[in-house]
Amino acid sequence: MQLLVTLVFIIAGTIWAGFLLAALFGKLFLSLFPARRVSKKWPANGVEAEAIILKMERTGLYINKLPQIRLQMQVRPDKGRNFLIDIDTVTPPAVKAGGVVRVKYNPRNYKELLLVNVA
Repeated sequence: MQLLVTLVFIIAGTIWAGFLLAALFGKLFLSLFPARRVSKKWPANGVEAEAIILKMERTGLYINKLPQIRLQMQVRPDKGRNFLIDIDTVTPPAVKAGGVVRVKYNPRNYKELLLVNVA
């Protein structure tokens, strides 16, 4: 019986120490070995496509005295399926809802998208 109680305390202590170490060093471990690395080279390898602006709304932020706009767009790539994306950007006044723009996106991560020019 004494051996069983001792083993329970050892196992509980080991589990507790493991949780404590995970809490202390988990953030450090995740920063050293991220699950997904963002490529800095994607704009050069990005895919150009046409996008239709579905909705525009102001975010309330100003960048260099210009309002930041949230755009909801439907991107229509030459190959593959259309997809919807929301981006926050400072746009020229020529951009209107229903307008068509050229964009460049990362084919591995559709959330990485740049406006190329206004059509």
